[in-house]
Amino acid sequence: MTPTRIHEIGLGLLLSTPALGCYTGVSSTGGDAADDGTGSGGTSAGTAGTGADTDGAGEASVAPSGLGRLTRVEYERSVTAIFGEALVAGVTFDNLPADGKIGRFETNADLNVNIDIVDAYRLVAEDIGAAAGAQAAALLGCDESPECVRAFLVEYGRLVYRRPLTDAELEVFVGFWDASREGGTVQDAMRLVVTAFLQTPDFLYRLERGADGDDGPVRRLTGYEVASRLSFFLWKSGPDAELLDAAEAGLLDDADGVRAQAERLLADPRAEFTILRFHRSWLGIDALDTQLVDATEFPEFEALRDDMAEETERFILHFFREDDAQVGTLFTADYSFASPELAAYYGDGVVDAGPDGSITLDPAQRRGILTHGSYLTAHARTPQRAPIYRGKSLLADVLCMQLVPPPNVNTTIDFDSTASARDQIESATSMGACAGCHQLINPLGFLFENYDGAGHWRTMDGEFPVEAAADVLGTDIDGHYADAPALMSKLAESQQVADCVARQWLRFALSRPEADLDEPSIAAAAGQAGGDMRELVPAITQTDAFRHRRLPEE
Repeated sequence: MTPTRIHEIGLGLLLSTPALGCYTGVSSTGGDAADDGTGSGGTSAGTAGTGADTDGAGEASVAPSGLGRLTRVEYERSVTAIFGEALVAGVTFDNLPADGKIGRFETNADLNVNIDIVDAYRLVAEDIGAAAGAQAAALLGCDESPECVRAFLVEYGRLVYRRPLTDAELEVFVGFWDASREGGTVQDAMRLVVTAFLQTPDFLYRLERGADGDDGPVRRLTGYEVASRLSFFLWKSGPDAELLDAAEAGLLDDADGVRAQAERLLADPRAEFTILRFHRSWLGIDALDTQLVDATEFPEFEALRDDMAEETERFILHFFREDDAQVGTLFTADYSFASPELAAYYGDGVVDAGPDGSITLDPAQRRGILTHGSYLTAHARTPQRAPIYRGKSLLADVLCMQLVPPPNVNTTIDFDSTASARDQIESATSMGACAGCHQLINPLGFLFENYDGAGHWRTMDGEFPVEAAADVLGTDIDGHYADAPALMSKLAESQQVADCVARQWLRFALSRPEADLDEPSIAAAAGQAGGDMRELVPAITQTDAFRHRRLPEE
């Protein structure tokens, strides 16, 4: 099998798959796609319409979803898990196609594929294939007998496809190997087979055909498909051998088995990457990495950028792993972690510091993650407009209130030194088409006015005293607040916030936006968790939305 022929096969499959919506597998030798080793759908306990997984008594309540292509992170972490860090160390994964987004979260669901994207996948696959070829003997682990080659293809094919290869698929790759060995070396065969593996839709897409016998629009996921959902949700990578073994044994065909594996994956250190990624993406903190901050106005910031990121990451992992993981604690914690330089930057906001980098906060100045320098700076792209950015983040990210800006409105505000930024924002947004949204946005943002554009506590805005007090409207925490720390306690008590956190985790888990049919799943997970994020994550895996797929309408 020549490199050109492998490229042609990969090109045809990649370009055709999104249009199919129900891809039936590589079948160059005419294999039956129904006999694909994906396992039985199984049955599960639950009650239809509650969001808990149904038992077949009624149609599961789940919104439509299209095909999901692996994101850059999922691709890189998957091949690293399969082939090892050393083998892929020289691969430039930044050459992979750019990801799309659903809200704050990366996803490639329903994105069209063009020739440039196919070519990008080919080039990265060829790099990984070349590295595999250089380590062919170690990967094979035995002599190059037909039995040895088949054993390699069965083992690695299962990891790449996230399910066992069908007999037909196995013969295709055996043919690749044998054709490559005619006039070539074992290194050539390994290079071309791995390159081919990584260009197939079964690797690049998260294909979900559903259980045998489910022919309607709603499909129960097979054990292998549930395994993939679990691993990409909690590890941003393909399933490990233990998870695939559980699928093969039918242990993922019921809710208890799914929960047991979800808890195992969540407890594993590999989940820490995902825990951090969720929180950084959900709250927009990942923008800190590339935020442009005026060095003249904020000369201390650049030296503290990494310290701010590290503070938040240490806090998130401690909160989730060692503290109670309650949503309220996320917003009201009286502790954090900071370098000596960042602790000094926070000034009077830090009342004590430990030798391990832990700090005790003055609750009058800072409480919880929303008063971290990372969050405050990430939502202050233009310092004078920080109240707008921060207010919008509170509404959209923490309260899940989506605002639709009016069309054809000039959003420019020409700030000057004649009044405070707050006064100028109020003057510019209090009338006309802007007022409807900004009566919700501005008060939440104004509560953070004691923090400048780089998260430093202040009492003056230029020549003007800071006015942070505001009246919050349109939420379940409406009322008058003196400042952001005063708001934090109410966020901790808010049912709207708790429901929003469950909604955000579901979006993250499914890599798609929720719709009305997902509301029972969100309510069920939120109700079961009771504000505990460690409980919320496995609770999501028990829902209709997680364990079923509804086909998109044609």
